[in-house]
Parts: sequence; structure tokens; C-alpha cells
Amino acid sequence: MEPDNQRAVKVLHMRIALIRRGYITHIDGVNRFIAHLAEGLARLGHEPIIVSRCQTDVGRDLADWFAEFHSLDVRVPVITLRQTTCKGDPWLKIAWDWYTKGSRIFKQERIDAAIVNGVVPLKLRPKIAVNHGIATLER
Repeated sequence: MEPDNQRAVKVLHMRIALIRRGYITHIDGVNRFIAHLAEGLARLGHEPIIVSRCQTDVGRDLADWFAEFHSLDVRVPVITLRQTTCKGDPWLKIAWDWYTKGSRIFKQERIDAAIVNGVVPLKLRPKIAVNHGIATLER
């Protein structure tokens, strides 16, 4: 029998979507954060999957490019809702893409949880929302 101070900890293996609402190929701090969070989750035994709405053509496999560009030791799958650029789309179109295409991808990939900077409409529970600044909430 285990002593009272040594409780068994059950580690859950999760499929976690890291969401980039716009372009996963932008060179910015949000994508750097997503890259290193994905790598950390993979090292902890989870299956991170990066899901983005758009991409620019990088001339090769997106997951390979992403891993090399961000100097990752692990290759994380990258899925985009659109295979083309989507510059200047209105928020309603963006929201509809996430609600329809994003929700379908999450179901197909058996996603357990999602981490997103901001808000996207998805048919998924549970969700985790991350906001990197209160200024985005002001109006």
C-alpha cells in the first residue's frame, strides 16, 4: 500500500490543437509561441497539432518548413483550413471557415482540447482560450 503522501498520478495523453486564426507562415511572436508550446507538449507525451486558417506557399511540406524555421527538435503536423492565401477576408467569412472547416478537422483528428489566441467559433468541448492582451477586449 502507498503512503498517504505518495499518491499515484495518472498522466493523460491528449491530442491538442494549437490554433493560429490567421497565417501560420507569418514571422511573428505568436507563431514562435505556438512552435515552442507544441514542442513542449510533444516532449510531455501529448500529440500537438497546429491548425491555421491560411498559409503562404513555402515551397515544400508545411510541417517540415515550420519545424526547420522555428528550430524545433520535433516535427508537429500542420493543417490549414485553406490551401491559399486569404488576405483581407471579412470576420464573418473567417468565423464561418472556423465553424465549418475547423470543426470538421477537429472531429476528424479527434482533438481533445484547443489552445487559441483569441476566439474562434468551434463545435468542440473543452476549449482553452488564451488572450495575450487586454487591449484586444476593449471597445
